[in-house]
This record gives sequence, C-alpha cells and structure tokens, in this order.
Amino acid sequence: MPTMKRCPWCEGFDLYREYHDREWGVPLRDDQALFGLLLLEGAQAGLSWATILKKRENYRRAFDNFDPVLIAQYDDAKLAALLADPGIVRNRLKVAAAIQNAKAFLALTANGQSFSEFLWRFVAHTPIQNQWAAMAEVPAKTIQSEAMSKALASAGFKFVGSTICYAFMQSCGMVNDHLTTCPRHAEAKAQSELTAYGNPATQQLGKNYLLMDILIIKISGMQDEDCIRTVANVIQDLPHIGHIEISLEKAEAIVEHGRLIEPADILQAIEDAGFPASADF
Repeated sequence: MPTMKRCPWCEGFDLYREYHDREWGVPLRDDQALFGLLLLEGAQAGLSWATILKKRENYRRAFDNFDPVLIAQYDDAKLAALLADPGIVRNRLKVAAAIQNAKAFLALTANGQSFSEFLWRFVAHTPIQNQWAAMAEVPAKTIQSEAMSKALASAGFKFVGSTICYAFMQSCGMVNDHLTTCPRHAEAKAQSELTAYGNPATQQLGKNYLLMDILIIKISGMQDEDCIRTVANVIQDLPHIGHIEISLEKAEAIVEHGRLIEPADILQAIEDAGFPASADF
C-alpha cells in the first residue's frame, strides 16, 4: 500500500501524524474547543507544537477540560498547583495568561456574542483555501492573523501575537495550509464546505468587520498619501471581499473620515465614500 504523502512537518511520530490526518485544518466552531486550542497555542510560544501535543491531555486534565468558567475562578493555590504540575509547561507567565484569557473570554461573550463568531469574522466565516506547493511558501503570519491578534489583545487576551494567531488559524481550519501534494488538502476543503457558515447576513457582517480591521492596521501611522493608496489597494485586492473599483478620491474620503479612529467610524467612512455596509463586497 502506498504511503500517504503528508505535509512534511508532521512526520516523526504517530501522534503527530494522527493529529495532521484527523484535526489540523478541520474547521472548528465550538466556543470551548476554540478557547482550549488558543490556550494550547499560547503555551506553545517559543516551543514546538510537538511538545504541546504530547502534553495536551495533561493540559486538558489540569485546566478542567478547558472550561473558561472554571479557569477564570482559579486562585493563587490553583496557580501554585499548576506551576508544580510536571505534565504541563510550568511557565508562570503562560499559566497566568491562561487564567486571564478565561476572564477575557467571559467578558467578551457576556453580551451574547459567541467566541466562534468573534474569531471566524477574520476570515469572513469562510476558510481560506491556500495552494501551497512547498513548506517554504507557507507564511508565519498574515494580515488576517495580525487583525485577530490586535482584536484579541484589545479584548484583554495574552500570548496572542500574530504568529500564534496564524498557527491557531491553521489548526482550527480558518485557513487550509495543507500542501497541495497532501491528500488532506482536498479532504480539508471538502470538510470546510460541509461545515460552511450558512447565514449570508453573518458572512457579510464578517466581511465588513474584516475590512475595517485590515484598514485600521494598514493606515495606522502612515502619511496621508500612503494611506490613500493603501486603502485603495486593500479594498480592491483583499481576498474574500472581492474586487470593487475605488478612485483615489474615494479612498481619500475614507482616510479623511476614518484615519486612526474606531471600527464603527471607519465603516461609516466607507459608507460616506460610496460603499454601503450592505453592499455585496
């Protein structure tokens, strides 16, 4: 029987191959599962995913099955117990961040917003299907992961840098980064279609929010002329929003109304420039 030509990063031991074959790149939309994955990705910082994967069940036990309600209540005694647990990475900053992130999770979802919807908006609720032929082509971070990182940090989360966020996006299927030579690429794509977020209104809202986040990142600190051209380029070229024509004059209107201000104001600026929020980007 021929051997599967997997993505080369997973070769080395059976647990890694099994994770690659069954989990990596499969769309994940459950709030608690996403929180647990983000906790593990934060624990990985400066280490390898293989190290964390081998300890994952220990983390699940130590952190109450990644229940943010329970984790948010951890006191100094529990913190000390975690730092004495040889089954996890005993880094005080990372353990403290897990507790802080549980509190941030509860605050974020207190108004009824799901953690899944908050996170998936950075890809407009639709997995990005990349077409990498070699590992050297796969990025360590993207503008989407940068937007997610900034949003999570603003919400009080720790250990959520852009590189961590991109690894998280790869794991939970927001991007399909299996190499095209790997059979899992086509399988992950099919799974993403089966689990597609079916609400067009929510998809459109995700596109609008993604556009706002990326505009904020792109124009912060630029000179006006650079801002104008960047806005024009982003709106024209951004994947999953599509191509729309925008003149430099309209881009200037967006900059004038939206530079270095809040997302809602930038959305209003886009509307003022001639692109209503309800438009099919």
